[in-house]
Amino acid sequence: MAIVSAPEDNARPFVEGNTMGEKQHADSRPRGFAALDRIQRLELARRGGLAAHAKGTAHEFSTEEAQRAGRKGGAKVSNDREHMARIGRRGAAARHRRQPGLDGPPRR
Repeated sequence: MAIVSAPEDNARPFVEGNTMGEKQHADSRPRGFAALDRIQRLELARRGGLAAHAKGTAHEFSTEEAQRAGRKGGAKVSNDREHMARIGRRGAAARHRRQPGLDGPPRR
């Protein structure tokens, strides 16, 4: 692998030798959020949420907004007839595995 060139003075250099003939960055370490481990990302998100709430810019769903969003998502999913049929078949199969021969609604 040979370093070919850098597109700009401050950019990372490219390397040739990829199996697809494409260029790769010589320094392929993760950057930004990808460089953080899960705990660090969660902590950063927690701090951001606290700061947004303290500043007053955080969005909180009202009950009505949440209901509208749920209806919108449900309507979108239910338009896919094949998907709904698969869900129905899986539910029926699960019910019959629990209580074979039961034709009525599941017991609570």
